[in-house]
Amino acid sequence: MVLKKNMKSILLLITLSLVSFPTGDIDWLNSNGRKKLEQSISKIWKDQIITKEEIKIPLATQKLIGSKVKDQSVFKIVVDQKTEGFLFLDSKRSKFDVFDYMVLLNKDLTIKKVKILVYREDYGGEICSPAFLKQFRGKSYDSEIKLGQDIQGVSGATISCRSAISGIKIITKKAKILKKEGYLN
Repeated sequence: MVLKKNMKSILLLITLSLVSFPTGDIDWLNSNGRKKLEQSISKIWKDQIITKEEIKIPLATQKLIGSKVKDQSVFKIVVDQKTEGFLFLDSKRSKFDVFDYMVLLNKDLTIKKVKILVYREDYGGEICSPAFLKQFRGKSYDSEIKLGQDIQGVSGATISCRSAISGIKIITKKAKILKKEGYLN
């Protein structure tokens, strides 16, 4: 009986390791944000082996992009040894504080998923809602991403909405340049 129970525990651990998306190496993101990131990625590719490979961007390329790319913020997503897309992590200022978010791009650089990982303000947290965030799906740098036109804002979160839209647009621009420069392949 004890052996059978131990075997079940071992099988469970093996299964969890297959769907795990280790995020411990992202030291600037708090543990709650890392957990949300891992859960978001694992839900997309259930029961598959998911790895992330950090893409380091040299200073010369960052100058070409026109903005700094912090370490541990750009990753290639590999699922069952096949590149499935690219993950960008960033922080953006809201009214008084910053929020951390992820943008997962398909290989063609269209947005697959956007998620707010850590929101620190007392107001405006409605931007974390799936209804707001799913509006970005399928968009790319060439898409119009404007508040009130392409993206409907959230009442009581205007500053946070504008900030999120701005950050996502910047990430799609970075991705387009990085693809052209050969970093996203």
